[in-house]
Amino acid sequence: RAQIIAEAQQNAEQIKRRAEQDMAQEQIRQRILLRRQIVQLTLDAAERSVVDLTDEKVQRNLISDFITTTATSGKRA
Repeated sequence: RAQIIAEAQQNAEQIKRRAEQDMAQEQIRQRILLRRQIVQLTLDAAERSVVDLTDEKVQRNLISDFITTTATSGKRA
């Protein structure tokens, strides 16, 4: 009887260790996936910014805003 209990405890301990290892591996996998998603979102945002900056209308607005800001700053000085 004591041997059966000891074996059951060993089995339970092994199952627990395997479960903990599986959880740790899954956490690592999820972190890797999250990092990949963050990188992809960052690249997508950068691409949209580049596309926006190459748009002639956007460039004209940026230049106009710069001129307006510079002119306004010059009047205060």
